Amino acid sequence: MPRKYVRVTERTRWDENDMKRALKAVNDRKLGVRKAAKQFNVPYSTLWDKLKQGSSTARMGRRTVFTMEVELQIADHVKMLASMFYGLTKLELRRACYEFAEINQIKHPFNKERKLAGNDWYYGFIRRHSGISLRKPEPTSLNRINAFNKIDVQKFFENLKIVYEKHKFPPEKIFNVDETGITNVHVPQKVLAAKKMRRLGAITSGERGKNITVVCTMSASGGYVPPLFIYPRQRLPPHLCKDGPPGSIYRCSKSGWMTEDLFYDWLVHFSKHSHPSVDSPVLIIMDNHTTHTTLKAFEFCKENGIVVVSIPPHTSHRLQPLDVTFYGPLKTAYNQECGSFLKVNSYEKILQENVASLFTKAYNRVATIEKAVKGFLSTGIFPFNENIFPEEEYTLSQDQDQLQDPPIGDDEHQFRSATPENVIHDGPSTSGLPQKPPALKYKKRRSSSDSDSSAILEEKSDDEDFTTDKTIVWPISKISPVPLKKPCLRAKAVQKKNSIIFTATPNKVELEERERRRKNKEEVDKRKTVKVRLEARSKTSTETKSKTKSKTVIYTECNIQDNSCMFCSEFGKDGELWYACTSCGEWAHAECTDVEKPEGYTCDKCR
Repeated sequence: MPRKYVRVTERTRWDENDMKRALKAVNDRKLGVRKAAKQFNVPYSTLWDKLKQGSSTARMGRRTVFTMEVELQIADHVKMLASMFYGLTKLELRRACYEFAEINQIKHPFNKERKLAGNDWYYGFIRRHSGISLRKPEPTSLNRINAFNKIDVQKFFENLKIVYEKHKFPPEKIFNVDETGITNVHVPQKVLAAKKMRRLGAITSGERGKNITVVCTMSASGGYVPPLFIYPRQRLPPHLCKDGPPGSIYRCSKSGWMTEDLFYDWLVHFSKHSHPSVDSPVLIIMDNHTTHTTLKAFEFCKENGIVVVSIPPHTSHRLQPLDVTFYGPLKTAYNQECGSFLKVNSYEKILQENVASLFTKAYNRVATIEKAVKGFLSTGIFPFNENIFPEEEYTLSQDQDQLQDPPIGDDEHQFRSATPENVIHDGPSTSGLPQKPPALKYKKRRSSSDSDSSAILEEKSDDEDFTTDKTIVWPISKISPVPLKKPCLRAKAVQKKNSIIFTATPNKVELEERERRRKNKEEVDKRKTVKVRLEARSKTSTETKSKTKSKTVIYTECNIQDNSCMFCSEFGKDGELWYACTSCGEWAHAECTDVEKPEGYTCDKCR
C-alpha cells in the first residue's frame, strides 16, 4: 500500500456542517431521521450511525496509534527540543515513540525487534503536523548558544540607544565591519549524475587550502567600503596586490588573520572612504576582539570622530548584519566562481593570486543595497528595534530553573493524580524496557439511548484510537528528556566581555593599563629570548670546539705517503698507524707518540 493513498471512493463526501445540522434537528425532535437525511443531503445510514456514536466527523481508514491529543504533545516536544538546539532526528523520534507506546502499554503495530516506530507512522505523523519538517540544522557552537542571552543583548541595545540619542546617526553614517575567511579550496556545488552512483567526486585545488582573511564593511543605507585582503605570508609580492574590488587594499600577516597593526591600517582606509570628523561622526558596529580594542585604535577613533559600539562575544550570528545577510550568499557565489574557473581552466589549480579576482566576481554579484538594508533591519540596529528578538529566541540561555521539564498540563496532572478508586490497573509489563508505571483504564462513556427519539449528541475525540480506554502516565518528556545545564567547575575564572561603547572616555584608562601590561610582558619575553639565545650559542660553541678536537682520525700509510714522521723523520710503511696533531696538523707514527687514542692528540711542540 502506498504511503500517500489517493482516494477513489465517493464515501464520506458529505459535508460535516450538514451532518451537524441534521443531528441537531433530530436531537431537537424537529425532524425524523429520514427527513433530516433527505433535507440536509446526508446518507440515512450514516446519520443513524452518528446518532448512536455521538460524533459528526467523517473518518475512514485505520485509526492512529496515538490520539490527536498525544500527538500534539509529541509535536510540541519535538519543536521545543529543536528550539533548544537539541532537535530529534528521524531515528530518535521513531525510537522514542516506540518506547513511549511500550511504557504506557499502548497497543501498536511497531517493530518490536528493532524497537522502532515504522516509517509509515513517521510519514503519517509529518503529514498530520504540517508545522514540523525534516531540516538540516546550522552548526552552532555552545559558546554562541550560551552567549545569546537576553541580558547581554539588551545591554547592546542600551549602548546603541545611547549613541543614537547623542549623535542622531543617519543610515549612511552607520557601518558594520567584520572579517571572514576564504580559501583557494572551494566547496563544490551539487551536480547532476547517474542514480545509484556510489562515488561522485568534484575537482578542487587541493585537500586543504590556505586561509585568506577579507574585511568587508557595509552601511545601513546600502553603501560598501572596499575590502581589505590579508594573505598568510611574511612578505607581500606585487602580483597579489591586484584584481580585487576597486579601492581594495592588500596586507599580509604570518597567520593570515587580523592583527592590531592591520586593524589600524583598516581604520585609516575606512576614514578615507567614509570621511568622518568630530563634527560629523560615523558609527561602527563590530565585535570586541582583542585586535580591535587597542589604545592605538581608540586614539585614532577619538581624533577622527568614529564612534564604536561592540556586540557581545559569540553573538555575531544574530547581531552582525554582515553575518546575517551578506557572508552566506557571498561564500556561495565565491564557490560557484571557483567551480567555473576549474571547469574553464582544465587541470589547473586555484592559486593565491587567483583568489582576489574570483572574490571580486562574487562580491559584485552579492554586494547589493537590498542585502545591506535587510541586514541592519534583521538585527534591529537600523531602524532601531530592541525587541527584534522574541522571548523564545533566548530558550537555552535562561536560568537553570527554566531548563527543567516542561510544566505539567491539566491532562497530565489529572493522569498523575488519578487514584486507585477511579482506575483499573493492568497487569505488569513483560517488555525489556525500564520499569513502567501501571497503566490506567477508564470506563467508556455511552449515550443514554440509541433510539431515534432519545438520541443525544455526545462530543467525543475525533481521533479515537487504540488508546481510547488508556491514560498516559509516562509523558514523552521523560523518555526524551529536556537537556539540562550541568555545573561547570573552572580552575581559573575568566572575566566575561560584554557590549561596550569602545570610544567612551572611561575605556581609555583600561586601555592604557592593558597597553602597559603588554609592553612589560614583551620586555620580559625579550629578555628571556636573549638569554635563551646566548645560552644556546654558548652551548653550540662548546659542542663545536669539542667536536673539532675529536675529529682526529687514524690514517694508514696510503693516505700520508708524502709526509714524514715529525719525530723520526721516516716515511711510513704499509700497516702502520699515524696520528695527526689537532693544532699544527703534522703527522707522527702512533708508536712515536705517548698517547693511546688519536682523539684530541697534540704533539710535543704544540703543548
